[in-house]
Amino acid sequence: MTHWVKRALLGTSALTASLIGSAAAFAQVETITVTAQRREQTLQETPVAVSAVTDDQLERSQIRDVRDLQLLVPSLRVGQFASSTNVEISIRGLGTSSFNPGLEPSVGVFVDGVYLARQGAAINDFLSLERVEVLRGPQSTLFGRNTPAGVVSFITRAPEYDFGYDAEATVGNYNARVLRGTVTAPIIDDTLAFRLDGNWNQRDGFVDNIDGRDLNNRNRYSLRGQLLFEPNSNLSLRFIADTAHTDEDCCAAPFLTYAAASLGAIPGLGGTLLPADPFARQTAIDGLVNTELNTGGASFHVDWDLGFATLSSITAYRSYDENQDIDADFTDLDLAGRRVLDQDYRTVTQEFRLTSNGDGPVGWQAGFYYYDQELGFTNNTPYGSQLRPFADLLTGGGITAVEGITMAPAGAFLAGGQGLIEEDYDLNTQSWSLFGQVDWHVTDRLTLTGGLRYSAEEKDIDADILIIDPFSSVNLFTVGGQVIFAQAFGLLTGGLPPTPANIAANPAEAAQAQAAAAAGAGDPGVNPLLGLLPLQFNPPASDFTDSREEDNVSGTFIISYDVSDDLNVYGSYSRGYKAGGFNVSANASLTGVFEFQPEISESYELGVKATVFGGTTRINTALFYQTLEDFQANIFTGTGFGLQNAGEVELSGLEVEFVSQPSDRFLFTGGFTYMFQSEYASFLRNACYDNQPIVPGVVADPSQIAPGTCGLILNNVTGLPETLQNSSGETLSGAAEFVGSLTGTYFHPIGTSLEGFLRGEVFYTSSRNLGGDLDPRREQDGFTLFNASVGIGSVEDTWQLQFWGRNIFEEDYQQGNFTSVGQPGSLNAYPSDPRTYGVTLRVRN
Repeated sequence: MTHWVKRALLGTSALTASLIGSAAAFAQVETITVTAQRREQTLQETPVAVSAVTDDQLERSQIRDVRDLQLLVPSLRVGQFASSTNVEISIRGLGTSSFNPGLEPSVGVFVDGVYLARQGAAINDFLSLERVEVLRGPQSTLFGRNTPAGVVSFITRAPEYDFGYDAEATVGNYNARVLRGTVTAPIIDDTLAFRLDGNWNQRDGFVDNIDGRDLNNRNRYSLRGQLLFEPNSNLSLRFIADTAHTDEDCCAAPFLTYAAASLGAIPGLGGTLLPADPFARQTAIDGLVNTELNTGGASFHVDWDLGFATLSSITAYRSYDENQDIDADFTDLDLAGRRVLDQDYRTVTQEFRLTSNGDGPVGWQAGFYYYDQELGFTNNTPYGSQLRPFADLLTGGGITAVEGITMAPAGAFLAGGQGLIEEDYDLNTQSWSLFGQVDWHVTDRLTLTGGLRYSAEEKDIDADILIIDPFSSVNLFTVGGQVIFAQAFGLLTGGLPPTPANIAANPAEAAQAQAAAAAGAGDPGVNPLLGLLPLQFNPPASDFTDSREEDNVSGTFIISYDVSDDLNVYGSYSRGYKAGGFNVSANASLTGVFEFQPEISESYELGVKATVFGGTTRINTALFYQTLEDFQANIFTGTGFGLQNAGEVELSGLEVEFVSQPSDRFLFTGGFTYMFQSEYASFLRNACYDNQPIVPGVVADPSQIAPGTCGLILNNVTGLPETLQNSSGETLSGAAEFVGSLTGTYFHPIGTSLEGFLRGEVFYTSSRNLGGDLDPRREQDGFTLFNASVGIGSVEDTWQLQFWGRNIFEEDYQQGNFTSVGQPGSLNAYPSDPRTYGVTLRVRN
């Protein structure tokens, strides 16, 4: 089915306009105003690859949060892993892992111009939105920090001077209950107005645990208030305050596959061995997968018309307090204990922007931006009481054997209560930037745009780390070499032990044995102790205090030409930037990376924006080539996360979007992203996946590992052996070759006072590898989702009743997967949401 869906989406996107061009009753497609260049322009005259989703589209598609939004924007991907707040947003395949607080996103999220430092703050249900803009490609010139891949900008509805309200109630399967509402009214006519928004969302979970709990539930609420004060026609003051709370048991990850050793070890210790099928949506865990999040903030917006220009100011404060309590081993054995994580952020931002007024040949804007963030992060993940016996069962007594070889006390390794006892970080960030952009209207049709931004940033970190893990300090390369030497020496000398006296008496045999040890210590086929590397969870780490400073110049240049009033073509170059930082994880010693460098992106784009067939159809296309230097990768290996700069990523592709309204009764939207290229141009230090063959021997430099293979190297910090994969030339993790969506809505009058509608949606994505280590087993095949809804309401739009269904054919797919914690060769997966359906009643005035 996937092949015909892909062909249908491509064909429909390319040919729908011509097919409906001969429709008898013409309508005009809606004109959408966007602020992609920080000033109001129509979508068609904006020379930027931008998708705009209106409030009507959000309602009809039952789009409630940023995860749902990706079904309407093919270039956007939103993943949710491990907890409700671990959200990763990517555009054109570029994003950043959310599993390290030191990493900042590559896709900037803004609400009414206010930057959200953590994408987890964007998970709450949308409140009173006017539209959502998704800007693709680097946007650092005007939007600033942490936008090398793009921007998701939420624009909400301001208070109004006429009384109005909008409310809805939803009930659905899985005991879903949603209440949403907004009310606005004047306080002083045409001078002071308010708006209040509220949302409450609860639903039972999709995944059943063996103890009767349901997981992957929904339990959140949010409140938002605004005041708008306009004392005269030249001055507008807007104050916004909001708060939100989430308390959810998410996200369950049933086993996708078991390693052969796990099949015996789990039941051998009394654990429950469920079938390896994430779509059975069953788990056997004895701990929590709970996340509690409180977010909130306030912002003050000023727009002052000075005549020649408008001075805008946005002053904002944001807070983010999160607690995670996660059963990290995803079993009902006491292996990893509880992973208890707390993180909090306090962010203050200030932006001043001066934007020219008038229709002269030159338009301009200039501004200053300041950012100050205080971050606190604590985490502890002690070992459980059953980890040691479990590890011995997995390895055939390997842990006990190493204790004997190293003469460690019995039971010293992987004991309950050892592990990561505590990591406590304080990270402070201050940055400022100056920016400006000029639009020169050379003629009525030709415009040249150039912009620059200078940014400076300083980070300070203080880390307190306590690890008790003697096994992770054992050099398995060295110890294995000693075992090989003893075995070889005994064979060569007729069974003599390698005592100093025997070695001195047999120098030739000792030399041969030493050569055998040197050759075999790095060969997993000779040194079986290397197979225990995945159980060294916490290499030695120590407290540290450090600081770093950096600066950067980003910019853009655009040539835009209006071929006609309905056809615009443009070419652009953009350079984007995301700051470097510190590795906020005790796992830093896994890769020896305590500090990472900034990401620099460059993009070349050719675009065409056309309105055709008498204004009934809008078609926008973009052809792009994009690179990202020093991509900040954070790969989970089952032992921990390895953070590093991955080298270079190269992307190229074609994006097409259209909206068509051939008559008052039909509305079609759709689009696709087709990637010609999406690969790691250079990635020398990727993690090896489980059971990947290791090339024998130890290399001195990762460049000596051939592309597509796994080799052994000694860590430059700990001196311990680690395996590395050269992934240069491989397809980018999480990137799909083709993603497309199509919607069709039919409106039908019922008498003179009612109107009904019927809507269908289809979303298709080709296959993609969900693993940072590119394990072939972690490939997700292409899949297709179908949504549908039918509704009836008043012609005046004062009420509407909508029956809806999502994933109506119950397509099963993995949202993500990962190497199982402490179980080399096993995989866990986050299952897709099942079929959901319900009814929504809306009333408005």
